[in-house]
Amino acid sequence: MPRPTKRGIDYFPLDVELNSKFALIEAEFGLTGFGVIVKLLQDICRQQGYYIEWTEEVALLFARKIGLGGSVVSEIVSAAIRRGLFDQGLYDKYRVLTSKGIQERYFEAVARRKQIEVDDNILLVNVAQICDSADINRVNVNINSQNVCNNPQSKEEKSKVKESKEKKNRGAGAPLDGLSPELRDALAEFRQMRAKMRKPMTDKAVARLLDRLEKLAPGDAARQAAIVCQSVDRGWTDVYELKEVQDGTGKGGLRGNHKGGAAGAGAPGENAGASEYASIDEWFGV
Repeated sequence: MPRPTKRGIDYFPLDVELNSKFALIEAEFGLTGFGVIVKLLQDICRQQGYYIEWTEEVALLFARKIGLGGSVVSEIVSAAIRRGLFDQGLYDKYRVLTSKGIQERYFEAVARRKQIEVDDNILLVNVAQICDSADINRVNVNINSQNVCNNPQSKEEKSKVKESKEKKNRGAGAPLDGLSPELRDALAEFRQMRAKMRKPMTDKAVARLLDRLEKLAPGDAARQAAIVCQSVDRGWTDVYELKEVQDGTGKGGLRGNHKGGAAGAGAPGENAGASEYASIDEWFGV
C-alpha cells in the first residue's frame, strides 16, 4: 500500500522584526493577537501547507484548542483579513485563509518533493514555475464556494456525490458514524498523525478511543474534540484530560505550541533549504 502524499511542512522561521501590519494587530489585540496569527500559521503549515479552511466549526475548535473565546479569535482573524495578512477574495469565496506569500514560501519549501497536490481554485502563484521538477497533481479539494453561480451542480450530481461519500464512510468503519463533525474531523486528523508515526489505528482501536473520550468528557462532543486536538498538537498517541492553561491573569491563555516548541522550533527537514531565510512577513506576503 503506497504511503499517502505528505502535504504539510514541519518548520517555519520567525523573524525578530515584523512590519506595520503585524504591529497593528499587536497594537489592537496585544500579544494575544500576535499569538493567534502565529498559531494559525502553525496550523496552516502543519495541515495543508498553504491554506486552512476557516469555517465556523474550525474556528470554534481552534479557539478552544488555544484557550480563547470564539468571538476573540473571529475578531482577530477578521482584522488580519482586512489588513491583508490573508487574501480577502479567497476567504469570501471559499472560506479559506491563505496569501500569496504563504503559498510562495510553501511551494519553495516543498520544491524537492517528487509529487505535490494542489487545488487550482485557491492558487495565487504559478506552482509549475516554482516546483519545476515535481510531479504536480491538480485536484479539487472539497471546499464549498460561497458563490453558487460559479459552482453549478445538478441535484443528480449532488446525490451521486453524497452517495459516494456515504459508501466511503461505511467502508472506513462504523466507529465514526453518528459523531459530531468537529469530533469526526479531529479523529481523522489524529488517525492521520498516528499513521505518519507508523502506529496506525484499527476500527476497534478507534472504538476503544471513543470509549476513553466518553469517560473523559461524558456527552460533551466539543470537549472530546478539543481533547483529541490536544493530542495531535502535542504529538501524543493517546488521549488525556484536557489541560486548562492559565495566562497569569486568571483567564485562559494560549496553549503551548505544536510539539511543545516555540514557533519555528522543530527539525528543519526537507523544507529548511528553501525557506530557512524567509521572514514571517514574507510568509504572509506583506
